[in-house]
Amino acid sequence: MSKSKTTESDVPSHYEGKIEPIVFLKSVLTDGEFTGYLSGNIVKYISRFQRKGSPISDLEKAAKYLQWLTEHTKEVNKLNHTVRKGL
Repeated sequence: MSKSKTTESDVPSHYEGKIEPIVFLKSVLTDGEFTGYLSGNIVKYISRFQRKGSPISDLEKAAKYLQWLTEHTKEVNKLNHTVRKGL
């Protein structure tokens, strides 16, 4: 989700000049809600990939959501660790 990790292929042309939905959702959802949103999309794409005309596309989407979930979880864990240490 960080701009440095986003490539042109990650952002469809119809989002140009506008806030990306994933960035908006992260800004308005709680950490738990955002984790649930990401997890739900992983399950959605994994569960249907064999029934779609382009299974690789759904697997790539699931991988992207997993990447975002991993990044988000690391951020939350780092924040929680910092708070516990009283920093």
